[in-house]
This record gives sequence, C-alpha cells and structure tokens, in this order.
Amino acid sequence: MPGAVAALKSWLDTPAQRRRGRTRVPRTDRGVKVPLPPLLDALGLTTDTLQSLVEDAVGRAVVNRRHGRLATAELRRELMNHAQEQLPHLPRLRARLTSGADEESAAPMRRLIDSLASITRCLPHTPPRALAKLAHDHAGDPHYFDLATPAGQRLVSAVAELAGQPEPARPDHIRSLLAGHGIIADRLSATVLLHRVRALGDGPIDRRLNEAVTPVALNLLDLIHTPPRLAPESLTVVEYPSVLEVALECASTQPMACTSGQLRAVDHALFQLAVDQGVPLRYAGDLDASGLHIAATVEQTY
Repeated sequence: MPGAVAALKSWLDTPAQRRRGRTRVPRTDRGVKVPLPPLLDALGLTTDTLQSLVEDAVGRAVVNRRHGRLATAELRRELMNHAQEQLPHLPRLRARLTSGADEESAAPMRRLIDSLASITRCLPHTPPRALAKLAHDHAGDPHYFDLATPAGQRLVSAVAELAGQPEPARPDHIRSLLAGHGIIADRLSATVLLHRVRALGDGPIDRRLNEAVTPVALNLLDLIHTPPRLAPESLTVVEYPSVLEVALECASTQPMACTSGQLRAVDHALFQLAVDQGVPLRYAGDLDASGLHIAATVEQTY
C-alpha cells in the first residue's frame, strides 16, 4: 500500500507541491483520496474506461450514478417539454407534475399529462357529464379520475387553477367546483340516513321525510336538486346506523342524522343545508380519535 501511494504521488504531484510538503493524494479517515481526472490524464486513459478501471480495482460492479442523474435530468426535460405542449393553460400544475419525475414514473406521468390535457381542453362540459364517463373517454379507464386517486386529485387541481381559485378541501366543495365545469362526480352512491326529521316544504324529499316511519337515505343529488326545507328542530348527528336501530326500538322521536363514519360530500351538504336554514346541530360519537375528529370537523365547520 505505501508503494502504491508513492507511485500515485510520483504521477500526480508537481515538484513545487513536493517542496512545499503538499500532495494531491492526501490521507483521510477513510483512506487515500485520489483525484480521478488527473490520474486518467497521467495514465493516458479516457473517461470511457473509468468504470471498468474502478470495477477491476474494487472487484465488483460499480453503478455510475452520474449517468443516472444525467438520464433523469434529460427525462425530466422531455416531460417538461411535453407538459408545456399539452398543458400550456396550467403552468402551476405543470411544475408539480414534472418536479419528481424519474424513469419509473415517466410513462404514467405522460399518460396523466395527456389525459388531463384532453379532459380540460373541453371545459366546461355541456351538457354536464359523469366523471366516470369522462374518464373512460379521455383516459380509457372509467376509474382513472376517481377523486380518491392521485389522478383525480390532479384533475381537481387543474379545474381549480383554470377557475382561478384555491383548491378546495371539503368533498362537497370539490364536487361543486367540478359541477361548475360540467363534471358530475359521484352523486348517487353515498347516502346520509335521516330519522324523524320533519320538513316544512312540499317537494318530493319533504314528502318522503314526513311520510317515513323508518330512516330515510338521501344522496347528494337529493340534497342539491330537490333539497328539503327542514323544521327548525335540533338535529343530532351520530356516527353509526346502530344508534338509529336503538332509536327505532325505543320509538324515539328525536331528529337524527347518521354519517356512517367519516364525513363525505353528502354529509357536508346536509349540514350546510341545516346551517343555512337555521337548524341547530348536535354531535354524538365515539370518544376515540376518529369520533373526536368528526366532532371537531362538525364544530369548526358548522
């Protein structure tokens, strides 16, 4: 080892460095530090032979991370150029999409860019169309833009940027934003259960509530298109349908609404309707982290 270090110094150190006690091959806590470019020059080698030289020296395969970094940077430039061509109307979203691109994410990211470009060029969709149908037509998969997926979240970001407003967080606000641009997202699948809630109007939902002897399931479409006019009685919000089962057994007449767990768009729509109509809200749920979170959301929001 000392002989090898002496040979390196003879190749790399200049006479002036030797006289001053300096060297280009210093010892460190981790061993001897060798500057590769001067060594290659001294040996008459090119950078193309560097990797095989190092592999012979250490006895194992070596990954040239510089090549990987250059390839990733080139890939990111290509994606940025593609995004610029496809999404010139969404500069903020473009920056978010391409910032963390790598080789594995390149193909999915290109598909997302193309799908977003296709679906946002036609906004607002007239007449309004279901999100699943739009996802099928513009991305080839009816579930591609489901709102719980990263692609669905990027679609919300795109529509918010086009609308010039902050990206909404509440699920009912998200659906309202999309609906304003002709995209109808999931109005029928989720329901909120109402028990002994009286209504003062004469619409179809008012009549269903007043005539029902068992809990009534209302979906988002019911609450948006034909909202009931609620009686100004305190509405108790509960977490589980089992509470309504007990209320039925006891023949309770207390007005209740059941969210069936974490709050969804349909739940927010009901609470906002109650607040707008002057209906007091109470919440009764589990004293665990989930229940306390729901209670805090109801209190802080409504």
